[in-house]
Amino acid sequence: MIDFALEALIDRAIQDRITHLDLYQQRLTQLPARIVDIHSLVSLRVSDNELITLPENIGNLSSLRELRLYKNQLSALPGSISHLTNLVSLSLSFNKFKIFPDIIASLINLKELKLNGNQIDILPESLLQLKKLVSIDLSSNPIFDLSILQSLPNLNHVKFLGVNLPCEYWVDLSKSTFIIRSNNDGSTSEIELPNANKLSLNLRKQNLIILSNEIGVYKWCQHLKLSHNYLNSLPDNIDELSNLSHLKLLNNQLTSLPESVGDLEKLISLDLRRNKLTELPDSIGNLKNLKYLYLDDNLLEKLPATIGNLKQLEYLHLSANKLTSLPEELGECKKLSYLDVRFNQIVKLESSIGKLSNLIELDAFRNKIASLPDEIGGLCNLQHLQLDENHIKKLPETLKMLSKLTSISLIDNPVSDISILQDLPRLNKVNWLNTVRFPHQYWTKLSESRSEGFIGECNEEIRRRLIKKEGYGGYGIICKCLQSQMLDVHRKYTLLKIDSSERLLDRHTQTTVPEQLVLLKMHCSSNHNNIHIIQVPSEVTSIEVAIAWVNNENHFCKFISQI
Repeated sequence: MIDFALEALIDRAIQDRITHLDLYQQRLTQLPARIVDIHSLVSLRVSDNELITLPENIGNLSSLRELRLYKNQLSALPGSISHLTNLVSLSLSFNKFKIFPDIIASLINLKELKLNGNQIDILPESLLQLKKLVSIDLSSNPIFDLSILQSLPNLNHVKFLGVNLPCEYWVDLSKSTFIIRSNNDGSTSEIELPNANKLSLNLRKQNLIILSNEIGVYKWCQHLKLSHNYLNSLPDNIDELSNLSHLKLLNNQLTSLPESVGDLEKLISLDLRRNKLTELPDSIGNLKNLKYLYLDDNLLEKLPATIGNLKQLEYLHLSANKLTSLPEELGECKKLSYLDVRFNQIVKLESSIGKLSNLIELDAFRNKIASLPDEIGGLCNLQHLQLDENHIKKLPETLKMLSKLTSISLIDNPVSDISILQDLPRLNKVNWLNTVRFPHQYWTKLSESRSEGFIGECNEEIRRRLIKKEGYGGYGIICKCLQSQMLDVHRKYTLLKIDSSERLLDRHTQTTVPEQLVLLKMHCSSNHNNIHIIQVPSEVTSIEVAIAWVNNENHFCKFISQI
């Protein structure tokens, strides 16, 4: 079919002797024969069309200096192209070339050649005739031997594997060890090349927004590093990277993963930290060789049941998500040794967690766990248990079965009886009552302890914690413990005079400060008999005034809570 508009355009171009013609995205499958009559043309751009061939007499455009044929369906060039001896720039990117067109060697004035996105695997000797070549782009081609480029005297810019390749690496890459690229910001991008079958692409910090479907050309790649970019999705054909063993996507903008990611059967490590994932595809369970899964700092609300199919999984990182529970099927990951679920909203641990007999460390810091399942006793290899900032009131009897446990942290939990911990032979670190390494002699049930036993405790902070947790049932003992004198008791408050050598932690400044002589202790019967220490402002010199102020709920903001 004749495109009359295009024919008219060519007629005018011939008449006006135009020098530049751009036919971008015109859905052309061939060029009009008369285009070669525009002898004045210096630049011809026919990118993003559907050209299969070029006119046999395209060589008639003898004045042509730029020929841009990016993104067409070309697989060969006509012989007459050798007549374009004035050509300086030639772009054949993203076509169908499987063999380097030898005819290009006739373009003796060529300075820029773009062949990226084709299927060329060998660079011919004829390339050496391009003595004036300055720049060549060979990205997204399965080429390994670049050594021929070293013989081109003016070549200073080679783009390969998505990066600008320094001249010292214009070699046979199958024999190379690694490539390092220096970026403009001073950082480096490393491309490891142990051999052609174990290639590692490091494209971190490249400002990538989209990962091209052409990624499949790197099917021999084993390590792909795409961290610190702006990717919001992965191409559906990611599974074409069939040899991939390590995929790093830390700090991108991913909101979901394609189902095809489950076809990366050789994957050992998958790093998806600091993205925006709200869910995982069910196909994630097909990664039968996966050992390391990093999902920290996402928006996950649940995990698919298929995660239980990851029989080789050893490390699972899930911190800083929105999980409220873990799937029962997780218990089938029998090789799991490290489980991190910090900073979530988990309300309970499923009973199946007891099946994780190889688990060494469990970190559930800052969740909403109210109790531990009896099955936790099945974690026979557990060494470290982190449960700070939860709602646990009681430790299960089965905890005594954790014979290899060396540390447990229970800070900011309402648990009052830790006597069961005394039966654990290897336990040497217990964090409790907001105190790190709580002394062994106090691993007990506080309701059965005696205040007299606290008097000999030399650590003032531990002594205060114990007194606060036990409650101020006997003021005589407490006064002796704190080297203080009871001055007055009025309604809910007890005024004590404390030795000035005492020091307390000011939570506002996070520093210890000398204690004032006069302290007001507030008794809160509605709060399990806990006591709050309130420092009397220095301007209050009268005991009577201090008590009156607090009892009348005046100027309460001037009082500093100490515990």
